[in-house]
Amino acid sequence: MPPVGASITFVIPVPPSWSKKKKKLYHGRFHQSKPDIDNLQKAFLDSLMMEDKQIAHLEVQKRWVDFEVGWIEITLKEYDDVLDLPHPKE
Repeated sequence: MPPVGASITFVIPVPPSWSKKKKKLYHGRFHQSKPDIDNLQKAFLDSLMMEDKQIAHLEVQKRWVDFEVGWIEITLKEYDDVLDLPHPKE
């Protein structure tokens, strides 16, 4: 199985208590408060697969959205290329 990578975006709704102006301002911006991105990432991957050891590359982000509900967007990618690194001296 080739190495697999993923791009994951957690789209998190703004709190209903925020003003309309603040909701509009934050819509689409990076989410820089709790929950922590590493906790979201781990919970999401653990819920999808029993073994996530084949995941070789991961891009994760959190964004605010001015909707009542949030969602998770995921794009998977297989990597066939070998990274061109210098070889150790023999």
